[in-house]
Amino acid sequence: SSDLAVLRKIEETTKARISVSKETDGKGNRLVRIRAQTEDAAAAAEEAVLQIAHPEEHSIEVTSAEASVLIGSKGETVKRIQKFSGARVTIGATGRNRTVWISGPTVDNINDALNAMKEVLRDELQPARKNRTESPPRSAQGTGAPPNMNREDFPALR
Repeated sequence: SSDLAVLRKIEETTKARISVSKETDGKGNRLVRIRAQTEDAAAAAEEAVLQIAHPEEHSIEVTSAEASVLIGSKGETVKRIQKFSGARVTIGATGRNRTVWISGPTVDNINDALNAMKEVLRDELQPARKNRTESPPRSAQGTGAPPNMNREDFPALR
């Protein structure tokens, strides 16, 4: 049904009519018939259908930790990357190194996905920046004697 929605969107954009046969030839191919008022509309519809039928593809290897970051809680991060880029991102399920497959209608979609992935990894896996609330150096922490704990300061001791 999502394929049908995509075809309807192409029809809406190009003003062409697209029909796909239910039967396949011996190799699993189906006939796509495009009818349009102009040659340009037919060519635009054909190009859009070919992008769906033969998407650009790319794969990269990531560590298991990187894969976890890219997937995110309940898959939210990978969904955001896909929505932003218009590419499909599939991450291998197991292993210390995991393959990420990226496919999309254009190389630009794939590059957008790769750039979004790099940004997420850079933001999430950068060493935490030290801030002003870090603990003082050991030499400045005093004698090492325990703090004075009395019942007024620590109600839990009452």
